[in-house]
Amino acid sequence: MLKNVSGKKVLILFGIYLIFAAIIFPALPHSNAGIPDIKYYYSAEEVYQIIANYTPAERRNYALSSMTVDVLYPLVYSLFLTALSIFLIGKLNIRKHLTIRLAYISMGAAAFDLLENGSLTVMMLNYPVRFNILADVAGYFTAAKWTLVIASLAFIIYLSIRLLLKKIRKQL
Repeated sequence: MLKNVSGKKVLILFGIYLIFAAIIFPALPHSNAGIPDIKYYYSAEEVYQIIANYTPAERRNYALSSMTVDVLYPLVYSLFLTALSIFLIGKLNIRKHLTIRLAYISMGAAAFDLLENGSLTVMMLNYPVRFNILADVAGYFTAAKWTLVIASLAFIIYLSIRLLLKKIRKQL
């Protein structure tokens, strides 16, 4: 896999990520009630307070975007972060199995993101019926997603610093 990731592929994935972040998500209908996905964690009570402030149309729109755009987005960002990690590992010529496995942290984030989306979709579509256990679990899915995204970004920063130091040493 290390040989299959080029700088060009990483840039293409970054471009697709930017399209989602800068064009697609801002164009979606939003509620002033807040977005549970962007919180680090929420309890069942907190998520249902947010959902209660959505109008029925906003809940349907949220569920629709969770089942369409927000299914693709975790795949896009996780592929980008994984490809970038693998690209940097290749530039550093690291062959340690643990280091290579760490490149896939963002795939775990995507899995938890999809679980979070499914949970929130069920809650949005069935409101005012409450699924308190599902709501509690969804908060943990969200926390796991953000923890793995942060870990993936920290790993990329670590690899980038190592690459920078390697280039500085070559110039000395």
